Amino acid sequence: NDMDENSHGPTYVSYTPPPYLGNGAQMSRTGPKYLSHADSAVFSRGNTNFTWSFWVKFDSVDIWQYVLSKFNWSGSENGEYLLYIRSSNNIPTFLKRGDSADVHVPFGSAVVADGTWYNIVAYHDSGVGIGINVNDGTLATTATTTGMDDAGLPIAFGASSEGDAASGLAGIMDEIALHSKVLSADEITDLNNGGDGKAY
Repeated sequence: NDMDENSHGPTYVSYTPPPYLGNGAQMSRTGPKYLSHADSAVFSRGNTNFTWSFWVKFDSVDIWQYVLSKFNWSGSENGEYLLYIRSSNNIPTFLKRGDSADVHVPFGSAVVADGTWYNIVAYHDSGVGIGINVNDGTLATTATTTGMDDAGLPIAFGASSEGDAASGLAGIMDEIALHSKVLSADEITDLNNGGDGKAY
């Protein structure tokens, strides 16, 4: 609730640790059930440094899932950034849209499975590139020096910006945090806390 979210029906559920973080938001493709917040300067980052971090456990895989999104499901011509799971390979991927072109950085060949918790960290480094890290593994990066488009979209957690069910997340999210800088390797390790998790 720290980001004064607009709730679209998810429930808050306790879960068996690790991670040891308490209750999470149970998202669903039925409805869909997700969280969102109106567009603001906080979330439309432009060409600035920022990092998103969160924990997620998927109830099912082998489907498209928009985990964290300022991006519309209905067309890539309208978006800013997106963290998604692709149905064909189940690899967490971070996307940036700049100068009307998409740049992707997949997390190597590491696929996600259902029923397992993942600590995902994705960043934008102004004038350098984007990166993604899963479970404090080896950072994956892609160079990009363009600024980020500003599509004026809401931000959504567990769905696309317009809340399309076909993009919905089936799973639980917890400890969603926005950092106004690129997290260092030590900070990523600290947040992961050996898989036990740590409140931001």
